[in-house]
Amino acid sequence: MSTFATHQTEILLQSTLLAHGKSVPSSPTIKQPVVFSARTQKLHSLLATFNPPISPSLVQETVDILKSDGSGIVINGMGEEQMSLRRAAVGAVAASLFGQILDMMLQQATEADSEANWWAELERSRRKLAWYLLETLPLRLKRVVETITHALRSRNLAVTPSAFTPNSIRQLFPSTLRPSRLAISFFPHLSGHSRMIFRSPFELTRQECQFSRQALEAIRDDRAERLGRLTASRPASLLKTEELVTFIRVLQEIVDDDEMPGIRAGEHTLIESLSDISNTKVPKAYRLHNIGLSGLRRPSRVMRLWPRLVIIPPITLILFRLVYGSRETLGQQLTQAIDTVSGFWTSYLLQPVRDILDTVRTGGEEGVRLVSVEGVKADIESLERMAVALSKEKYQFGPTELEGLSMQIRRGDLTPILKVYEEDLKSPLKSAVSGTLIRSLLIQIQKMKVDVDFALSGIDKLLRSQELTFAFVGVAPALAIVYAIFGWARGIWQSGHGRGRYGGRGRRQSVWLAMRRIERCLVLSSSRPQSHKTEPESLSSLEQGLILLSVAQLRAYGEKHLPARSRLREEFLVDVSDLEDSDLRRKQKMNVVKRMWRSWGGVLEWSSIGEK
Repeated sequence: MSTFATHQTEILLQSTLLAHGKSVPSSPTIKQPVVFSARTQKLHSLLATFNPPISPSLVQETVDILKSDGSGIVINGMGEEQMSLRRAAVGAVAASLFGQILDMMLQQATEADSEANWWAELERSRRKLAWYLLETLPLRLKRVVETITHALRSRNLAVTPSAFTPNSIRQLFPSTLRPSRLAISFFPHLSGHSRMIFRSPFELTRQECQFSRQALEAIRDDRAERLGRLTASRPASLLKTEELVTFIRVLQEIVDDDEMPGIRAGEHTLIESLSDISNTKVPKAYRLHNIGLSGLRRPSRVMRLWPRLVIIPPITLILFRLVYGSRETLGQQLTQAIDTVSGFWTSYLLQPVRDILDTVRTGGEEGVRLVSVEGVKADIESLERMAVALSKEKYQFGPTELEGLSMQIRRGDLTPILKVYEEDLKSPLKSAVSGTLIRSLLIQIQKMKVDVDFALSGIDKLLRSQELTFAFVGVAPALAIVYAIFGWARGIWQSGHGRGRYGGRGRRQSVWLAMRRIERCLVLSSSRPQSHKTEPESLSSLEQGLILLSVAQLRAYGEKHLPARSRLREEFLVDVSDLEDSDLRRKQKMNVVKRMWRSWGGVLEWSSIGEK
């Protein structure tokens, strides 16, 4: 029994038994008479076990004991305490049947709604329609063969292979404006069409899905309307005989469409009516529901799987032969693929990351340089010695002048050397042979070398200051590729068929649809004209039933797919309980719906589900 039906039954059962001096689920407190018959003692013990969910066998056993003393509540010669116990038992049986019928209507409406949603999904996809037509093709061909065989036998013709040729079939089923029996056997929904208009097989298949969906929606609305009437007719308690008689009459109307004789208070028919509901009406309602849905349910699992069972083994065998025949080539390609992945992982991801860590650890001082510090220092010292030697020889500088010249050369100023070079250029041939022209040129060449070293040192310093930037730029494409691959794999792992977060996209979409239906019913009820006999802002029986159906789906989702013992699950079920509360008015329930959209829309990704 569903949680909602159990809760409603418990409320009615408690109010009934407590009024007769019995609390639920504590032990009975009804005072026993001095002498109890065996049947009364048995009834007393059975009544103590009436705790939801109540089994039909317990209800039937209680009804049998009540019937053994009579069919009514008032029995001549029975004591007051026994009458109180009997009245409590009758009320408990009525409350139990209320819960059983409530749960039955809720289950039937849920089943019809689930099947209608399946046909609706099929109806929207051309690919699914084609696959459904293939799945049901054997059944359709079987009906076609049976129809042709029946037509041949009705005309006393022999059933031979030649009778199944196109010419023979055209003679058996001539073309008319109405759909022929042959067309109806292939597409049964055409039996309700007055004219046969040629359409493609896909369009006829879509019409068949639409026909099944509409029929299931009609069944769902019928059960939802009865569910709404049943919950609206639940009394506060079953204290008076008139209330009990009225309530049992409502149960009879809900569970069966047949005209039932009225139950009059004071007549010995009350318990007979309860027995008839329990033994006849409820089983008949189950049976009629199954008969009504027999041709509207989705195909069986075997019928939906046979194309895969037929197609997959040959394809698997062919692929196995191809793989086995090319095993050497595939082995080489597999080895190359492994090497490629390994090389990418090592050379473009791990090694650059290690280099980045080394750079951070050493501060960028290690590694290859454009020019070494020692080389630059040696070139400067060589230039200094060459310039000092030439100046000492030409100008006869003392130690003080030579020290100043050294400081001047370290700053890059070669003015004394340039003056010597200018004097040598006045007589270049003589200076080249016996002078210092060549030495001056070589000193300037050394100066150019030092300048180049300084320039390379600056470039090296600039590059090293940006070494981390270049390292991250180099590793970024590899990191992006790895992130994209892992994100794609994670999306596949979490998506589809209920394996994702919070039950998967499919179940979250069903909850989104249930929320939309609840809000739609509440909005439509506010826009419906109210008569002077109707309470303002009241819900019709159909709207109330559809809301209860959707709320039951929300509760089933929350109890099954939200994390156990989590705040998310607890608060979600609290909101569902608010929607189940019959004491809340329409505006209050609308505020609950808005709160649920605001609280759970982002967590359960209802906005993204609605966009796709």
